[in-house]
Amino acid sequence: MNIKVKGVLITVDLNPLGARIQHKVHEEILHFVTLKNIHHVSNETYSGSVSSSLEFISIAKMLEARNYNNAERVHIVYSLSKEL
Repeated sequence: MNIKVKGVLITVDLNPLGARIQHKVHEEILHFVTLKNIHHVSNETYSGSVSSSLEFISIAKMLEARNYNNAERVHIVYSLSKEL
């Protein structure tokens, strides 16, 4: 089977569990997609409505803190209907 992976889709908030991906794990995923030169899709739809002890940090903030060069390969998904 010859399949070429083009990206990684991460749902930051693991609903219906209400859990949140640890910042360190998200950093490792960002490092991985950078090494592989593939897209990173971060689904932050439920970022404002999850009750977790972990602070939510958007992938956008991580990119800013790193002075990230491949921002055109990072995509953030939101949904107004889920947060209103």
